[in-house]
Amino acid sequence: MKKIMIIDDDQDIQKLMTIFLELEGHKIFTPKDFSDVPKLIDDEQPHILILDVNLQGYNGIEILEDIRKNENYNDVKVILTSGLDYSYRIEDFSNSDFILKPYMPDELIRKINKIN
Repeated sequence: MKKIMIIDDDQDIQKLMTIFLELEGHKIFTPKDFSDVPKLIDDEQPHILILDVNLQGYNGIEILEDIRKNENYNDVKVILTSGLDYSYRIEDFSNSDFILKPYMPDELIRKINKIN
């Protein structure tokens, strides 16, 4: 069982991913406030972070950059997600992958298994 944090401002997507990933046996955490993701990581200690690029008031790529600047978070795997293809943006980040929305649940599971 992996602890997965979902950072997405679309509550419908959060709910669907939560249900699906819990059925797969994972423990899910879905914060409502994205102002301090590093603190959330400190508090929750997730194995995997599913991070949307386009968050209302926040930029997922900038959040990923902040996470990767701190060596304490090197072990946290990040799956960046967006409706636009930002796959080229993760090439410089270790332990990171990208999935293009919309995606099928089995595609997300493959990404989670691959990045593990």
